[in-house]
Amino acid sequence: MAKKWQFVSNQVEDGAGKDEGTRKIVRKAAMKAFRRNQRLEQVKTFMQGERDESNFRDLQTPEETAGNGSDELPSERHKGFGQSGAPIIYQNMDGEGSHDDLSKLAMLEQGQDPAAAVTSFGWLQEIVSLDPFGSSPLGNSSTWHFLFTYFVYEIAPMIQPLGINNHLNPVNTQWARHAMTDPALFHGVLFHASVHVNFRQGEPWSATTLFHRGETIRLVSERLNSSDDLVTDNTIAAVGWVAAEGNITGNIEGNQIHWDAIGQMLKARGGLEPLGWNGALELLLTLSNIIFSMVGGTIPMVEPPTLANVDFPDIPPSILHNTSTVLTVLEFGEYIMSLVRFMSELTIAQSTLIHTPGVTAEEIITFNKLRSAAEHRLLSVRVSSPTISPMNQLEAAVYESCRIVALMCSNFIFREFTPRAAAFRGLKRGLLLALNEIEKNDYEDVRNFEELLLWVYFVCGMISTSAEIERFSSRIVTSMSNLGFEDWTKVEQCLTRCIWSEKMYNQFCLAFWKKVTDLLYAEDRSTSRHESGNLG
Repeated sequence: MAKKWQFVSNQVEDGAGKDEGTRKIVRKAAMKAFRRNQRLEQVKTFMQGERDESNFRDLQTPEETAGNGSDELPSERHKGFGQSGAPIIYQNMDGEGSHDDLSKLAMLEQGQDPAAAVTSFGWLQEIVSLDPFGSSPLGNSSTWHFLFTYFVYEIAPMIQPLGINNHLNPVNTQWARHAMTDPALFHGVLFHASVHVNFRQGEPWSATTLFHRGETIRLVSERLNSSDDLVTDNTIAAVGWVAAEGNITGNIEGNQIHWDAIGQMLKARGGLEPLGWNGALELLLTLSNIIFSMVGGTIPMVEPPTLANVDFPDIPPSILHNTSTVLTVLEFGEYIMSLVRFMSELTIAQSTLIHTPGVTAEEIITFNKLRSAAEHRLLSVRVSSPTISPMNQLEAAVYESCRIVALMCSNFIFREFTPRAAAFRGLKRGLLLALNEIEKNDYEDVRNFEELLLWVYFVCGMISTSAEIERFSSRIVTSMSNLGFEDWTKVEQCLTRCIWSEKMYNQFCLAFWKKVTDLLYAEDRSTSRHESGNLG
């Protein structure tokens, strides 16, 4: 139940309030406001600490995280792949679910969130109220307030391409505002935030996660079944959050049906262009579907954004116009390298906008369209079956690896994903196939692509596991030797000729380069001992 509010007179007489009671009320309200702001700062500090700790954990391989030598993360191992969002009941020695779990299921069946009684998060629960008048779906649940705050301060800055968390962020100004007025969208946002928290903590879906998923689907179904009117922006957005679950967990089998539904809704609305929210709805739908395609290795289902009125220099014609997505080996190579150069220009534009005071929401939306268009093309283009020529096979494999690594760089630069992200794991599967094609045939002409391959292997090394890092660091040492590079300066110059930016200088880059330098040092010592032996 919402708190009762008391309004007091602001009239003054001789510089003071009319009565002592009024002054006490004002002082009390001011102190409460101060305490609320103080708690909010503590929460933000706590979240930052958790993020730093999470970044440290992200240096672990998936095998180390799972603790059993499996490539699966804990959340994937516990959750059935055939049943997206299926509840998990841990059984006792009699083979029955625990009383606590059964109670939670009973509450779910009654349409209640168990978090109202038992919270499933180990985070701070005392969050400043985002809705003091109780006019939104937030209610009084501290868990709901936490999840909404988590969305605003953690997820929103990460999923828009400039990484700016301020009042201009269209994810905050549009999505959060509409979610506060639409119950279906509200539960969709909280479902996404709850899945994110569960995955970050290595846990199966909580009862709260299941509740918000169920409420989103129920409310959307009721809305679609009870109206023949045009599908609203809020309804499309709510389904979008349910469809994006696999982007976090990597389990996308159950999400296809939701993307099919979104496709039908967009068709009824006439595509992306007529959507509202000043471009923010298009931003999230294109981003979400692009990540979905990275995870599954598929071509995006949502159309690329329109760039007719976008003012940006040297946009490749392949992005501006619909061209064939199946190309010959020669066309494929030229196409990929034009996109790589364009993505490199986008990293420069991103850095400029981030360091420019007063960047507008319109500039954020425009930048997102450019980034989405390039990623959409990288995900859509394919090379036709190469001829029997070994050179064609080599070129096809090299440029295919460049295509995938360009998408990996996009995840590092524009989304600041860690190697644990499902998008990285999906892209990595395709990249390893291309690299195996290059390595198994021992092509004589492979040195013609040495600089490109140094970039490819370096980025792959940044997301490698402990079992793989030796392979990629050894390959970097070989490339440096072939190219005559002796230190980081030369390597960095090579990387910047492809796609590289200040955001690539992260802990994964530093850890991988340390492994490379360790190998270089070991080789130098081995060579010195060998030469000393010959002199003797």
